[in-house]
Amino acid sequence: MRITVARSVAEVEALRPLWERTLSESPATMFQDFDWNLLALRTFADQPFCFVAAEGGSSIAILPLVVHDGKLTFAGGPLFDYRDAICAGDSSALEAALESAASFGLPLSIAGVRGRESAEKWSRLLPQAWTAAPFVSTKQLTAEAFAAKHARSRRALKRLNEVGAQVRKVKGSAKAVERIYREKAKEPSGWGANIFRDERRIEFMRGAVTRPNSRCELFLLEVAEQPIAALVTFVDHGVRRFYTTWMDSAWSKHSPGIALLFEATRLTLEEGLDCDYMTGEQPYKLRFATGSEPLYKVEVGASQLSALKRETEEIELKAA
Repeated sequence: MRITVARSVAEVEALRPLWERTLSESPATMFQDFDWNLLALRTFADQPFCFVAAEGGSSIAILPLVVHDGKLTFAGGPLFDYRDAICAGDSSALEAALESAASFGLPLSIAGVRGRESAEKWSRLLPQAWTAAPFVSTKQLTAEAFAAKHARSRRALKRLNEVGAQVRKVKGSAKAVERIYREKAKEPSGWGANIFRDERRIEFMRGAVTRPNSRCELFLLEVAEQPIAALVTFVDHGVRRFYTTWMDSAWSKHSPGIALLFEATRLTLEEGLDCDYMTGEQPYKLRFATGSEPLYKVEVGASQLSALKRETEEIELKAA
């Protein structure tokens, strides 16, 4: 098994061919994209990183590890909803990469492993149920059926139309996204801390939407060309991921956020794409969702991580 530990941006960049070959064999979400992870390293340069790659005859695994708050975690922090190793083949490379990571002597904390199949890869570390990601599937509901099922939200949108509000979909740009996130940063904390009060996170989003292969689209609910609600989305493997929502609190009695979510969902289904409402089972998501994908967390102490190597050696000894 060949192990590589990348501790500089140049060393991480050298992993690109292996990384992209692995994803071509085992596709993942946009959060496992090489450029998203490289952008995170460059944006949050204060976080030491130690990407670990393991390559054997039957498998490949890459762990995009950084050190934050005295723990090993994955690059991107709360900006990355879904966390996972970049893997292809059997489990041997992932286990070897984890054994290598144990040499750093730090606990491991990863939240957002998406789906039972992904959680199974981490079974030796006993992943725990964490939360879920609600979704609307085209296999379960057409755009017409969705609109009929949610007549109340359709009426809310119609009332907004009557006072001059219109929904518009535009390609994401650095300028438009920055404007949304600066407004987002002003919101009081609701479901956890307001992460966009950190200027670097706004800068990361500017970079993310301007990547050559970015498929960022904004849904805007506007009155006189001024947004009163906005939705930042990314199209990713036949799914539109609803990444960030914002609304102008001055319009809150009109529920512009819900009206925009309704219309963006309807239009997405009309395009033949599934809707991913992403991390968290907030009531406004569950109102429209047809199902939820379970999300898991992996939390192990440094000694537990070190025990993996001993367990592997014992298994190999017994097999011999």
